[in-house]
Amino acid sequence: NDMVPEMVRRSYGTGGFSIDNMILSIDQAVAFAARLGLCTDVMSAIRSVYARAASMGLGPRDVAAVYEAVNPRN
Repeated sequence: NDMVPEMVRRSYGTGGFSIDNMILSIDQAVAFAARLGLCTDVMSAIRSVYARAASMGLGPRDVAAVYEAVNPRN
């Protein structure tokens, strides 16, 4: 997988599955799980990390850009 090298280089493309796409997918999964009465805490926590990356302007970038939300540049 190319994600780890992209994270190390902090080089995030736009050709793959994006941060914004991931948020939408997580929203759909949470809604489905909630309808089944399943716990959604973990998925919601993961979504918050992707939402943080999106708030940093990284929404259109590949999901590897989530790295910036957990290890921002100083």
